[in-house]
Amino acid sequence: MSEKMHNYLALEEVMLALDARGGDDEYLADLVRDVMDTIWFRLEDADRAVLDARASLLDAPPLFEPTTPTPTQALVDAAVRARQIAWKGEKP
Repeated sequence: MSEKMHNYLALEEVMLALDARGGDDEYLADLVRDVMDTIWFRLEDADRAVLDARASLLDAPPLFEPTTPTPTQALVDAAVRARQIAWKGEKP
């Protein structure tokens, strides 16, 4: 598994956990989604195909259960910084 794919899946787990908590954590989930978008467009075509294929597996069990606690301020800061980099067109 590529490092980018690993990072994408790790962020996905955090995002799902935040979505499951609801409330104010949904805002944090949106920040994580923004970072995931940045990584998505940098993934290899094969990695994106694997992720896309998951949607077609109707009865497949999830890859993981969302168990990650609410992210620390450092993760939120990293998400905001990554989004700022993406807006400027810089590479992380």
